[in-house]
Amino acid sequence: MNSFRLPQGNFDIDLAGIELSYAFNRFVNLTTFVQSDTAQLQAVSANIRLRYTFRPDSDFYMIYNVGNRFQSLAAGNPMEVRQQKLVVKITYSWSR
Repeated sequence: MNSFRLPQGNFDIDLAGIELSYAFNRFVNLTTFVQSDTAQLQAVSANIRLRYTFRPDSDFYMIYNVGNRFQSLAAGNPMEVRQQKLVVKITYSWSR
């Protein structure tokens, strides 16, 4: 729990997160990070990253970020999507 004291008032934020990684082989791995906080009406966000190393120091990444929030945690309450983003990145090393 994080507590903040500001001129506008005091507030607390609870954060919880988990990270999972799986290596398909030595060249391809998948990492997922999920985080929940109480600052944004029960917000839940996820980051999913696929990494492919096609040669030493040269990688291809595909990253998907999504953020949802719930109006409450009551059963049957639908999620509201706040953000979705897909990013593709390539790093390449010129040295051999």
